[in-house]
Amino acid sequence: MQDRGQGLNNAIHDAAILGQELKKRSVASQSDVSSAVAAYEEEMRPRGREAVMSSNHNSLSTHNWSTLLNSPLFTAGLKQKVVPEDSKGGE
Repeated sequence: MQDRGQGLNNAIHDAAILGQELKKRSVASQSDVSSAVAAYEEEMRPRGREAVMSSNHNSLSTHNWSTLLNSPLFTAGLKQKVVPEDSKGGE
């Protein structure tokens, strides 16, 4: 997940979701905590799986030279096209 910088984003999201689940319950007993953790894990697993799969795809793509050469970064570049002032449609 580190290739896309998602580790910290997911950690913050995880803490927020777990905090919300704990807040919904009185957290007076072990079963309340277990219920909150189960609800958090139910939300987190698909989101975490998607982040890992996406990161893995990104890593494999950028480590394959022929794939990287065909990526938008190489085909379009980083520069935005500049539209001359006189061709902006009468602005």
